[in-house]
Amino acid sequence: LVQLERYLATMAAGDELQEKSKFAEARREYQRAKEILDTDEIRKRIADIEFNSLVAQARHMISIEQWDSARALLRTAARIKDTELIRELFEQITERSGTDEEQ
Repeated sequence: LVQLERYLATMAAGDELQEKSKFAEARREYQRAKEILDTDEIRKRIADIEFNSLVAQARHMISIEQWDSARALLRTAARIKDTELIRELFEQITERSGTDEEQ
């Protein structure tokens, strides 16, 4: 019971950090929760936080016109979860950079 409470509290701390876009800190909390209790739910949250972090980094690279870096980050994110958002960001790069190099 104590182990479950620690797991839930640690996971909740990770959720709170993720909501504040503090991805590295959230990932650390999720890893701690996984060490307490390795569940499908916590593995999914770790994958989600990695995806969200990669997308945030890619958006930043797009904003500063670092197209190759943005593409690389998006390709990595797509291996975690291929979503419409990834396709939209690739399209944005194509439109803004004038190149048509995706995946």
